[in-house]
Amino acid sequence: FYRENPGAELLDKFSLNGLWLTRYFAVPGFLYMCLNNLSMIVYQYLPAHIVTLTNNLKILMVMFVARNFLKQEVNRQQWLAGLMILVGLTITNWDTSQSADGEATNSRTLVITVVWGIGYSFMSATAGAMCEWLYKGSGGGSGEGESIHLQNAKLYGYGIFFNLLGALLLPSALSASGSYKFHIIHVVIVCGGSLSGIVISFIMKYMDNVV
Repeated sequence: FYRENPGAELLDKFSLNGLWLTRYFAVPGFLYMCLNNLSMIVYQYLPAHIVTLTNNLKILMVMFVARNFLKQEVNRQQWLAGLMILVGLTITNWDTSQSADGEATNSRTLVITVVWGIGYSFMSATAGAMCEWLYKGSGGGSGEGESIHLQNAKLYGYGIFFNLLGALLLPSALSASGSYKFHIIHVVIVCGGSLSGIVISFIMKYMDNVV
């Protein structure tokens, strides 16, 4: 029936029961919403290259989560690579003598970097592990052979909902300075982030989080 009527599977999801089965996708959807918004905020306090480098701490956290909760094998070479990343981040952030506004605030910048790195890596690893669990059909109303595009629709549907809810509850965030203006860079950021998310979803479904 579904082979002859490819839209039927999607239509089934619009029932209340179908919506209830997608509830687990709300967890990574909410976490990714928090991560994306916090990523925009942290650029006010840290230089872009520090944020990008610190985000790589999530690789170590992902290894830990994948090994202990997804029961994936992490070999010695992967642990060594993770250790090299940690050493590299330590060296890079050792002397961050200037903040984003050019002031010499080494101690504050270092504290923000550490807190951001730990918080970001934990939320990202948790969201990634749950996404892999869902995308591979282990739960959340996802069958093992379910279309990845339908799974993406579930995840991003919750993402849209949570972001709209945040915008309605915190309207001042849309115009904090009183001079919010649309810019083409916003489109570029959204398109880049969306494309990256779709590519990563394929990796989670057909490979794993460590990759």
